[in-house]
Amino acid sequence: MSIPWRRLTLAAIGVFALNLAFHYPYATLGYTNFWSSNEGAFLALARAQQTQTYGPADWWPYWNAGLPFVNTYQPALPKLTAWLANAAHIDVVHAYHFITATALTIAPLAVFALAFFLLRSVSGAIATALAYSLLSPAALIIPRLREGSGEMWGLRRLHSALVYGEAPHVVALALTPLAWLAFAWMVRSRRFGALLVTVILASALALTNSYAAVAFAIGCALYLLAADLRIFSLGIAAAAAIATYIVIAPWWPPMLLRTLAAGTEAVAVGGHARRWWAIAIVVSLILTRRILNTAKPATRYAVLTTLCFGAIVVLSMTSGVNVLFHGYRYQHEFDFGVALLLGIVCSRRRTVMMVGLALTATLFVWNLRVAHRHAIESRYKESLPYQVSKVLEQRYPNRRVMATSSEAFWLNEFTNLPQLSGGHDPMGVNRAQMIAVYTIYTGDSAGAHDADISIAWLRAFGAAAIFVPGRHGRDDWKPFANPSKFEGKLPLVWQSGDDRIYELPTKSSSLAHTIPKDALVECPPVHGLDTFEVERYVNALDTEPGVLSFDWQGPSQARIHGQVPAGNVVSIQINHYPGWTAKVNGRPTALHADGIGLMWLDPRCGSGGCEIELTFRHPEARRSALWP
Repeated sequence: MSIPWRRLTLAAIGVFALNLAFHYPYATLGYTNFWSSNEGAFLALARAQQTQTYGPADWWPYWNAGLPFVNTYQPALPKLTAWLANAAHIDVVHAYHFITATALTIAPLAVFALAFFLLRSVSGAIATALAYSLLSPAALIIPRLREGSGEMWGLRRLHSALVYGEAPHVVALALTPLAWLAFAWMVRSRRFGALLVTVILASALALTNSYAAVAFAIGCALYLLAADLRIFSLGIAAAAAIATYIVIAPWWPPMLLRTLAAGTEAVAVGGHARRWWAIAIVVSLILTRRILNTAKPATRYAVLTTLCFGAIVVLSMTSGVNVLFHGYRYQHEFDFGVALLLGIVCSRRRTVMMVGLALTATLFVWNLRVAHRHAIESRYKESLPYQVSKVLEQRYPNRRVMATSSEAFWLNEFTNLPQLSGGHDPMGVNRAQMIAVYTIYTGDSAGAHDADISIAWLRAFGAAAIFVPGRHGRDDWKPFANPSKFEGKLPLVWQSGDDRIYELPTKSSSLAHTIPKDALVECPPVHGLDTFEVERYVNALDTEPGVLSFDWQGPSQARIHGQVPAGNVVSIQINHYPGWTAKVNGRPTALHADGIGLMWLDPRCGSGGCEIELTFRHPEARRSALWP
């Protein structure tokens, strides 16, 4: 069929203008009023990239007692934000919101292009793009999503970006339909150019957001199931998958994949039920494909996409069974499937299309009012995250702290303080650190010893202070089961209403300590109450014979200096990880992990002082020639 370029161009302009009206206020925003989001973590990564280029071989000392930089988050959006901020001479937060608003605006255009490719109908493509822009079927059928959206139930992507700070997912949603389109073109045409475009878009997705990358892979599998293709097409799809992993491998090394698999399994809900539901969904998809054998491939694809992502979202939101990690996050892909079904209906029935346009006008006015009402810039210096961050920075410069709740996400946007927590749980590399944070928050089964056990964990990981939001505090997130447990146990150094900062008294402000070897934690804790050896280690910190200096020389290098008595070892309160190396007075020295996952070494300096140099380079980053 000939392509009606004029109608397509006019329709695309209309879709773009409609979405621009919704999102242009967000493009010029600084900090918003939604402080209970994790946007601060992404801004911190972008701001770090603005001043120093972090690569896949580097260490990130600011979250979870330290972790490889590849474990922080996918790098594309922070790097793009840093580049735009430097190129346009604007602040990182404005660059970040401009990119996010741009993605929000062009995502329906990408959906429009994919819908036309599949349906070969301008009216069907328009209906699909309008439904995706104005409606959220997921919010309409799942009350919990609608309750969480308030007025913004029809603007789910904007809601995700504003309220939850999910800009990486939102940006990736602008790429996902284009990547699906490229994949469909590739398996149909079998051209090298299509393969190249598919690999580029799939790589961009994987380097922007993992949820979108998983959704892309699922969407490709559904397309292969829905279409009438030959076996040769499966080979092309496999070649594209292999080529994509070669491109992204430096940022998705095998060690990270194993960490993600273990972390996801640890925090997942559903157990064996998840596996049985996954099998049930796959079987249902195969049966549905057989039932729709006489339908057009586009119809099969729309039905399979709606059924697959709908099942994942509904199970997550109604029964807590996450077939995929955080299954509710795939609501946007479910919305696309329903929008494509509506496009198919409207492409065949002109009356339905006319009714849809009338509803579009109504929804446009409603959503426009809602979008502009929420696009309000914050007086960020009056916010709790900013105030807490600045108090901690002023009182404990360069020292590790535990900024809990939303403040953990925002601390490194406003300061350079390292944290005991702060990162995303599945990315953590130290199980004992995760146990410590969980125990500090919940005091699970600790009873009257709750505060003492939490203090032992805090001190073992070198925290100088902890922020505790109260039950009646300003933060929406209340993670502490017993926020008053530190009263009378720790000095109170700052208070604002029911929100408090407590100080952990310590002999040394350093992250390096000289202690007897038998004071090290030897056995990994079974659970958070298993602190006998932890308390022995903490007691040794109070009686260490000298003070060692610890200074970061960069994100992946540190220097320790001081006297180490004979028979003592050096305990370093940084997570042990393959890739760390040490030199003592220029001599290579082995680094070891203690029972709570921290580093230690036996310096054997003799009577002179110890000059210890620590260097990190991710062991799997060396295998790639594609990245420096």
